[in-house]
Amino acid sequence: MLVTVREPKPQHLLVDCGKTFEEAVRRHFRKLGVKGVNAVLLTHGHADAILGLDSLREVQLAREPPDQWVLKAKTPIIASSDTVKEVWSHFHYMLPEGSGSPSLRRRSSLARIVTGLAPHRVKDFQKFLALPGLQVQCLPVLHGGTYVCLGFRFGAKGEFVYLSDVSKVPDDTMKILKSTRAEVLVVDALLKTGPNYSHFGLPQALDLIRELRPQRAYLIGMSCQFDHFHDNQQLFKLQSEGLHVELSPSEQ
Repeated sequence: MLVTVREPKPQHLLVDCGKTFEEAVRRHFRKLGVKGVNAVLLTHGHADAILGLDSLREVQLAREPPDQWVLKAKTPIIASSDTVKEVWSHFHYMLPEGSGSPSLRRRSSLARIVTGLAPHRVKDFQKFLALPGLQVQCLPVLHGGTYVCLGFRFGAKGEFVYLSDVSKVPDDTMKILKSTRAEVLVVDALLKTGPNYSHFGLPQALDLIRELRPQRAYLIGMSCQFDHFHDNQQLFKLQSEGLHVELSPSEQ
């Protein structure tokens, strides 16, 4: 997901940088007028959230793609301490000394840091400015068992809520979600038939939407059980309950 702040000048926050990041850049960045990424916000340390970070070097503050790149830019990577450790274990050559366990770094790599990433660790429920003028709050959720993934509230009033990988919303997080009515809620819904071990299914996502009652809700992470057109037609029927729910568009 890409979040853009347009004032005082356009800046772009990338939420997660998974293994399909390079494909997404080629498909969308030029037509959206995005020439660089100013910061990256990570939900967790799984492949679908971090394995595109090496490709990120090629679009760091790019000026005129595809021929001019600012390769020495240090892009902030905002994540929990556990996620920073995961990033370090895969991409130690892109992180400064002291970002992870020294025992994991190869001897020769100390002199071969290709720069690129500047880790910033955040804690559960912490509020911070991800970009100038963009307040974010970390909302821990469970992503299977006891594994913690971060969801996020964007905006000073929590206008936009993003819960990408969630199997359960803890009570403390739910209290915050209920404290303000989000304008937009984006929530995980892997299967139509019910919950997966580490993801909401459609019934759980709809239960959360009914409880929080955002002005609009978008479902993400759907499996091939969903038929985009048919299932959207079914979801639109929830307008009778005062709910606007739809599957997130596959193309922007």
